[in-house]
Amino acid sequence: MEPPQTFPKTVQGLCRRELLKASLATGATLSLWPPHHPPALWGAEAGQPKRGGILRLAGNDPVHFDPHLTISFKTHTTLSFVYSQLLRYKVGPDVPPGAFILEPDVAERWEMLDDTT
Repeated sequence: MEPPQTFPKTVQGLCRRELLKASLATGATLSLWPPHHPPALWGAEAGQPKRGGILRLAGNDPVHFDPHLTISFKTHTTLSFVYSQLLRYKVGPDVPPGAFILEPDVAERWEMLDDTT
C-alpha cells in the first residue's frame, strides 16, 4: 500500500505563504494609485450636444420600424429614441430613480377630470 501523495510546499522556489504576501502587497500598491479619469465624458465638460448622427443600440434589431404593425417591445423601445410621442416620461438628473413622471412631448396640455378619466 502506497502512502498518499503529498503536494510539495514550494513550486519552483515559491511557497504559498510568499505568494500570498506578494499578492497582498501588489493589491495594496494598486489600491493606492489614483483612479484614471477619462477626459470629458459627462456634463458640461463634453460641450454642447449636436443634433443628428447615428443611433447605435446594443441588442437585436427590430423586425421593422413601423410602430402600427407590431406590438413588439423591441420595436417600440427602439422607436422611442427616434419618433416623438404624445407624452413621455420625464428624464434627467433631478428625477429620482423609479419615478415615472409624465410630461408633454407632442401634446401641449391635457386635463384629468378624475382618477379614471
